[in-house]
Amino acid sequence: MILFVIELIFGIIALTRKEIKITNSRIIQGETARNIGILLIAGAAVGFFTGALVLWGTLIAAIVWGFIATNPAKAA
Repeated sequence: MILFVIELIFGIIALTRKEIKITNSRIIQGETARNIGILLIAGAAVGFFTGALVLWGTLIAAIVWGFIATNPAKAA
């Protein structure tokens, strides 16, 4: 239940502010932050009815997506 509330709160914050602050130097902004917010809210809604595995899966997916968005791969 706590994970559901956490995902819902962070999803709403990401949608309204269009910004996710990971650290002071790492900030996700714009469409990527909104998409991660939508992922968190959708995962919370589905996970509420299906179980904790969906909640953990969407949380891990959002974290991985966030780290990929803040650390783009450099071209070789």
